[in-house]
Amino acid sequence: MSNRWRILQLLAVLFAFALIASACGDGTDSDGTEAPSATETTAGAEETTAAPVASADPVAVCELAYFTGEFAAYGPSLTADVRFPIEQVINEDPPLGRTWEYYGEDLGTPGEAQAARTCLEQHNAEIIVSIAHGYRTYRDFMIEQWAENDSPLGPTVHGGSIPGNLGGSAAEPLFRAQGLDEGLGISGVMYAEDIGAKSLVIFATQVEGFQLASGAAEKAADAIGLDLLARMTAALQERRYEREGPAQWRQRPSPQHRTRAGSPRPALRR
Repeated sequence: MSNRWRILQLLAVLFAFALIASACGDGTDSDGTEAPSATETTAGAEETTAAPVASADPVAVCELAYFTGEFAAYGPSLTADVRFPIEQVINEDPPLGRTWEYYGEDLGTPGEAQAARTCLEQHNAEIIVSIAHGYRTYRDFMIEQWAENDSPLGPTVHGGSIPGNLGGSAAEPLFRAQGLDEGLGISGVMYAEDIGAKSLVIFATQVEGFQLASGAAEKAADAIGLDLLARMTAALQERRYEREGPAQWRQRPSPQHRTRAGSPRPALRR
């Protein structure tokens, strides 16, 4: 009798499992409507979450280039620094399957703001290379571009004179490949201290970044306790630049050290 009772209990459990399986797999809701199949649900999810197909167009990379103007002598070298990695590295194995295409817009004569606008309006640039010391004159325009289009990226090797509180965020993706220009002046004075100099001369051209470096060097010299013999400024004209510095140095007592505000390494006088 007890064995028969156990068999009936086992059959009852198996029957209950059969009912549960049937309820889970009949494809209808409690109100009789047909529930979506697992395949349909998965397909629907894939439709709503599918990523857009990436554009096959090249990535437009536009350099704010020194073809003319006060830094034209450095223009070919700076442009080569941009073109080389694009042509010899990136396009050999393009990221996400998109090659990069170089464009250059002169900022020397038309101005930096106009060059940046041309990069965006004519070339649809996704990357603007080397936003420079004129950035603050068109910053509002760039902020609007970033807010509306989430583009372009702004890597720069000329951002040393741009205040340190600007850029470096998703809302303002301006990224420097160098420190602030003030840091150049400070590092020069620290090097002077390291080599045991007791006095120095600061020499800089009338370029905003170099003047920032010059001012920082003067403050650093005072803080460290070095004797600043002179702070000289020359106009940015190549011939005058070459002759004015030596002429001024000859008129003053020989310093143990002189700092060029635009160079991370000071010019030493032996």
